[in-house]
Amino acid sequence: MTFDQAGEIFSKLLVEYSDKCLDLIKNQLENDKEKNPEIDKKKELKIKMLFLFFFINFIDRRAFLLLTPAKREELMNPVGYMSIERFIKNNINKSKSLDQDSLLRNHLEELNAFFIKFNKFKKIVPSKGDSPKDTLFWEFSKEMSQVIDNRTDIIYMNIVTELTSQVISNLKIDEIVKNCK
Repeated sequence: MTFDQAGEIFSKLLVEYSDKCLDLIKNQLENDKEKNPEIDKKKELKIKMLFLFFFINFIDRRAFLLLTPAKREELMNPVGYMSIERFIKNNINKSKSLDQDSLLRNHLEELNAFFIKFNKFKKIVPSKGDSPKDTLFWEFSKEMSQVIDNRTDIIYMNIVTELTSQVISNLKIDEIVKNCK
């Protein structure tokens, strides 16, 4: 499999999983009458985009461990570019006459900012007995809780952590990355 083919596979899966994560969060919130924050279209896009960025970041972390720096770049350029391109195509209303190239550039810049913010968390999850603070999953779920309801809520954090864990296990990242040539 080529790196471009892997980028295509990942982009399709990541955008689909980002949509599904949003749907599952909305369903969970609808079932909880006490905690039912309003999620408008703008917030929906933000949630889906953050999930997408998280998944891209996680693939990059695995690629870092599995590939040479040059091969990692060959993989991650199409993964990032194609994923954002697909996200825009599926989620941004074309009738708004927005410049697609500008949108793509802006989203790529946002992805880079996400990487800068979250790459400082070297641990993915805490070691046994350690606090989850300053781990990737904890900090990402805390950010998502803020987006969902403008506050840090452990229930939202647990939902986000569970969703991201399930998606990552379903993605078969290592299998796809190892088959790239």
